[in-house]
Amino acid sequence: MSPRRRPRGPAHSRRAAAKSDAATHPDQYPCGMFSGMSQQIAIRLGDDELTDIDATVAQGRYPSRAAAVRAGIDLLLRAERDRRIAEEYRRAHGQRPDEAAVGEAGLRLGADIISGEERERRRHRR
Repeated sequence: MSPRRRPRGPAHSRRAAAKSDAATHPDQYPCGMFSGMSQQIAIRLGDDELTDIDATVAQGRYPSRAAAVRAGIDLLLRAERDRRIAEEYRRAHGQRPDEAAVGEAGLRLGADIISGEERERRRHRR
């Protein structure tokens, strides 16, 4: 005997619609928003912050306050990740590794290319 399936109610429909909307508007949803487990948290925002969030929602940038807050959290986490990567890079390689050597190599290569082009022009003039 096969197991009975639960009837799909309005909650399932809302999740399916949100997933569909995320697929249609991927720039409005942080990566991984619908993957894995999630937890609901409560935060308090000031009237000015809510007014600004509501304005972006009204402009159509985000479908809801929650989506706007998730996008903000995504930006914060990306900035933090980039900061950690930069810090690790500085720690491992110094402030600006080999910048002078790279610049000098580029100048030498550019000079070689220019002198080669000049030789070709002279050869064609003869």
